[in-house]
Amino acid sequence: MSVYYDMLKKINYFICCFFLSFLLVNEESIASDESRLLNVNFVVLTNKTNISNNIDLKQLKNEIYILNKYFITKNRDKIFDFKFKSAFFYKDIDGSQCEFLKYGDIKEYDSIEASELYWKCKDKRIRDPFAINFYIVDSYSKKKGYKSITSHGKNAGNHPFVLIDWQRLNHKVQSPEEHEMGHAFGLTHVCNPNAKITTETNIMASRENCKGSGGLRNVGFNDSQQKIINTTYRKIMRRFNSNKRILED
Repeated sequence: MSVYYDMLKKINYFICCFFLSFLLVNEESIASDESRLLNVNFVVLTNKTNISNNIDLKQLKNEIYILNKYFITKNRDKIFDFKFKSAFFYKDIDGSQCEFLKYGDIKEYDSIEASELYWKCKDKRIRDPFAINFYIVDSYSKKKGYKSITSHGKNAGNHPFVLIDWQRLNHKVQSPEEHEMGHAFGLTHVCNPNAKITTETNIMASRENCKGSGGLRNVGFNDSQQKIINTTYRKIMRRFNSNKRILED
């Protein structure tokens, strides 16, 4: 009787393990589904008219095409279906009380302050609560002045945003769209110490704190990066749902 009972316990154990593994695999396959849609809200945050005059809706919609083409796995599979939701030029938001506007012409980027001001912003044109916010800015550095093309991506409590210098639109200079979007999904830099500017490298490659170059950044996300992206995606969707409940209350 005891032997029979032990056998039943083992059978039940294996059945449970089988269904658990099935659920985990299924969840991962759902997380990797190419049809996952993510809305993007574009905001021309810089107040410089010479920049705004060179950006139109066609240009911004092309940024969606770029994200869908290059935000990919190492096997070149598309990860998300990025979708154009809305766009606001500086003339549309001029006069807003949102302090985050200061980052349109970044004199000194502070990651912590940027996130704080982002969350304080109640202007839904500037911080759409149900979309990834994509800002076009004019970056500044002490060395290069406004010729700087530094860009940033931030997860910001699972409500991501990216700041892309206007000179890098159209996928110019080391894959800025997918690289900064990678940061928005919680990814950190990858070091390639022997890389040259023409070397094929991972999207998240960088020379920051690393000898060498970020390279071309043309190799899609690896397995470990995809897991982070998938986990962050689920958190982002929960955040969007939470934003909806807050606004409804």
